[in-house]
Amino acid sequence: MNEADVLTCWEQGRDLPMLQRALWYLQSHDSQQSWESLLQLPIGERDRRLFSLRCQLFGSPLHVFTACPQCQLELEFSFDSEQLFDNKSASQSASFKLAGSQVRLLNTADQLTISHLPKDEVQQFIMKNCVQTEQGQDKPELDGVIEAMLQHDPLAEILLQLQCDQCRHQWPLLLDVVSFFQQELDDYVKSLLQQVHILASAYGWSEQDVLSLSAERRHVYMEMVTS
Repeated sequence: MNEADVLTCWEQGRDLPMLQRALWYLQSHDSQQSWESLLQLPIGERDRRLFSLRCQLFGSPLHVFTACPQCQLELEFSFDSEQLFDNKSASQSASFKLAGSQVRLLNTADQLTISHLPKDEVQQFIMKNCVQTEQGQDKPELDGVIEAMLQHDPLAEILLQLQCDQCRHQWPLLLDVVSFFQQELDDYVKSLLQQVHILASAYGWSEQDVLSLSAERRHVYMEMVTS
C-alpha cells in the first residue's frame, strides 16, 4: 500500500473496535481474503500476517517504550523482528489432538465473544467451544488445554525478555501485536497528516500533491518551512 492507500485504510477502519480493525487492515492489504476466513484464523497466524504488514510499512526494527516495574525508569528497547520471530512459526492447522480430544485453536471470533463475557465464564466458553470429546471420554483439564494451545500456536503469545539498564531487574513483557501495530499506525498517520497540513499551508498544495512527493523530498521541504 502506498501512503494514500494507508490513509484511506486507516480512515475507513478507525471507528471499528480494535480486533475488527486488525482484520480490516489485513483484508485491505489482501482483498481476496474474506472477512469470515480472517475471523477463523488462529490468533498466531493472524498476528503473523499483521506483523508482516507492519514490517512492510515501517521496516523490521521494533522499538518498545516501557517503564521498569521495579525502579520506574523510562526505557526504550529495540528488537529485530526477524530475530523476534526466529524459531517460531504460526500453526499450520487450526486444531490438534489432545488426550483423545479434538482441540481447536482460539481465533478472533472467539476473542470477540470472550471480550464480552465475565471472567468466570471464559473458561467455560473455551472448554465448550474449543474442546470436542467423544461420548464417554473425560475432557482434559483447562490448564492442559491452554498449555497445549500455546505449544501448537506459539505466536499467539509473544514475550519480550527485558532488563532494566539501571537496576538490572529482568521481566517478560507480552507483545500485543494488534494494539502495537495500531499505535504505530496512528503515530505514522498523525505525522503524515501533519506534513500535509504544513506543506499545504505553505505552498498551497493539495493532499495529493504532497503525498506524490517522495519522503526524502518532503523532508527537505519540511526543513525549509520549519527552519
